Amino acid sequence: MIGNVGSLAIVVWLAVVGAATFDSVAAIAAGASGAADRATVTLRLKVPPRSVRGPSPAAERAILDAFLERHPWIRVEPYVELEMEGPRQEATFYMAMAGQTAPDVLRIYGRSAQKYIEQNFLYPLNGYLDEQDLADPMFQKVLPTISRGGEVYGVPATVAVHALLYRKDLFERAGLDPEKPPRTWDELLEVAQRLTVPERGQYGMLLTGGSLAGWQFADFVWQAGGQIVRQQPDGTWRLALDE
Repeated sequence: MIGNVGSLAIVVWLAVVGAATFDSVAAIAAGASGAADRATVTLRLKVPPRSVRGPSPAAERAILDAFLERHPWIRVEPYVELEMEGPRQEATFYMAMAGQTAPDVLRIYGRSAQKYIEQNFLYPLNGYLDEQDLADPMFQKVLPTISRGGEVYGVPATVAVHALLYRKDLFERAGLDPEKPPRTWDELLEVAQRLTVPERGQYGMLLTGGSLAGWQFADFVWQAGGQIVRQQPDGTWRLALDE
């Protein structure tokens, strides 16, 4: 077994959804086994059951099957976590760590990486990463999020890309040019107002609220040239929304 050494666990940042990521896990597992003959290594992972339908679970399952075929000395023990709704879901990981039942490799959001590092939950992976891994542009972009003090604690696997999508048919119905989407905030506001038809249950733009607001709110802050937080000379961080 690897990870779960004391209060440690190996983390794959965001999601285990790529063959290259699984290769990294294989290298970690081989090193943890300490056997030149590749003795069987057991990894506890949260894996999508075959009964779950949909393109994402199917893709993850196919990648896992290919990984296991390529590394037959690795056995996967499915990890089943408690299910809680909304922001409380993260509490299940804390409960698993407290109960010494956390998986060996898990997916986390980038926002959680530093607090997990602070609490000594994560295992440094430097010894399992080569220069090619570290030189990857995506890796370099997220490195500050998943590292501290020269130690790297996660492997980036999935990046969420935001885009503004619009329906050309609704543009045409509202008398707007479907080939000219809004390019400024003022244009976005005008278009959203013209697309809003309450009696048809149609509204010009969807903005998420509550715990999901951060998925879009940060985009607007960055577009305005601002930052959510800024690091101070003493190494601490300060909220920067009031700048």
